[in-house]
Amino acid sequence: MRVSKVKIQLTSSPIQFESDDVSIIRCRKPGLSKLFKQLLRDLVRYIKKKDYDLMILVLGQEGSGKSTLALRIAMYLNYLIRDTLSFDLNYIYVDKIDLVRFFENIEEPLQIHIFDEAHNLLSAQETSTAVSRNLINFFKTSRALKQIYILNSINIDLNADVLRRTDLIIVVRDRGVAEVYFHSNKDKLLVELLELKRRYSRSFNVSTAVNMIQTKPNLVIKFKAIPEEEFSKYYRIKWERMLQHKEIIKQSIINKLSKDDLISVSELKKEYKLSNTQLAQFLEAVQDYLIKEGNKTYIKKDIVESVLSNKQ
Repeated sequence: MRVSKVKIQLTSSPIQFESDDVSIIRCRKPGLSKLFKQLLRDLVRYIKKKDYDLMILVLGQEGSGKSTLALRIAMYLNYLIRDTLSFDLNYIYVDKIDLVRFFENIEEPLQIHIFDEAHNLLSAQETSTAVSRNLINFFKTSRALKQIYILNSINIDLNADVLRRTDLIIVVRDRGVAEVYFHSNKDKLLVELLELKRRYSRSFNVSTAVNMIQTKPNLVIKFKAIPEEEFSKYYRIKWERMLQHKEIIKQSIINKLSKDDLISVSELKKEYKLSNTQLAQFLEAVQDYLIKEGNKTYIKKDIVESVLSNKQ
């Protein structure tokens, strides 16, 4: 059953990139193991035949090659669907503001979506935010949109409903080598990882788990690096979006607050009679709450009152 589109309201529309040369990443060859390509072909045939969504979870520590593998998979799936070995980077979502584009993009079937840094978007601890709740609810209720989702994560602290939705789990052990789990092996791996996380700590991550996993993979695959000139397009868009989105969020905070709610850092010392040492210690404690606008830096007055009262 097709579900209605989930609405997310944010203060600003997503960043637009007009250059096709930047937004499309291309490779001449798939760069994936033969058996894995056969598995992806079988899955695409199934998706085309049935009303079905495919979800792939790519786990690995930072710098292990998750993004490379996700892009390789996305390009090959795109090749199977549209006969072109390329991928539109506008279908990559790096933070919560990007999710506005996701709910616009799912209007068309057989699209491939990459959720980079999925541990920030779908974390079990992030369900208090409206955007995360809407995305998780979407994954719980939608089944027949013929969409393909690839989630990159450095840990397994993801929402339980999202984890249950996965069809493939891929653990990137090292650059160019990964293990693929599906069917009963995928279910066994998930149980094992959750048990390891419960036993050791909430911050249990994939780098800790890699050498402790006992479940046997269905496939061990190799994948090649993407040429530097193509991969740099991905990093350029990813970091430009993240930096611009951070500014959007800060500006929206300033717009929502009146001048009575804020105090500039330059006024702190005089207003609260702080010494140079006290001011330096205070700024170090609240550095994550500072709001920059032009050449001035502000902070909410209630944060100042709270921190200073605790220090007294």
